[in-house]
Amino acid sequence: MPEETVEEQKVQENQEVQETPEAPEAQEVQETPEAQEIQEAPEVAAEESKKAGQIFVVCGKNEEMNQAAKDVLAKFNLEAILLGAHQEETGSILETSSLAASFAIVVLSDDDVATPQEEFPRNALLQPRSEEIFLLGFLAAKLGTKNIFLLTQPKQNFKQPFQHISLLYTSYDKENRWQFDLVRVLKSAGFDVDANKLI
Repeated sequence: MPEETVEEQKVQENQEVQETPEAPEAQEVQETPEAQEIQEAPEVAAEESKKAGQIFVVCGKNEEMNQAAKDVLAKFNLEAILLGAHQEETGSILETSSLAASFAIVVLSDDDVATPQEEFPRNALLQPRSEEIFLLGFLAAKLGTKNIFLLTQPKQNFKQPFQHISLLYTSYDKENRWQFDLVRVLKSAGFDVDANKLI
């Protein structure tokens, strides 16, 4: 048989070369129902807590302020979940990933003395107990600062915690003007409350 010419060999080699198949297009990753459920869980829990009318109340030592916070929620048919150093719910709340409520009233009363050592005792300041300050930080991180209402002791020498964080402090007064501030904050958080019930 005649030997193949160089040109014939090149033609044959070119015919044998196959094009590299194109890589398949990346398919859009679809979230599994479980993943969707995890993402939606916080929002669903928040809406459920609003429907159930549950609100955290962090209690200090001032029983008058604690009771006032519980009484105003009762006027709106909202359930107070009590938290604090001597409340049974506190430990379980800190250990769970999903909270039973999406809003909190934190009562900050003058329970302890806080003064720099070099200024004690001439410049003594009053502040809430460390337990209430801790719960305030915990709930602010979990719920967001817009879902926290701080009811504070109306004293000049009262030290407000977290002064450099965007938190709104409302002074307690016996005429209950603070309750109308609470209504405004609750409405902005999505709760259906009527200020006429305070009259």
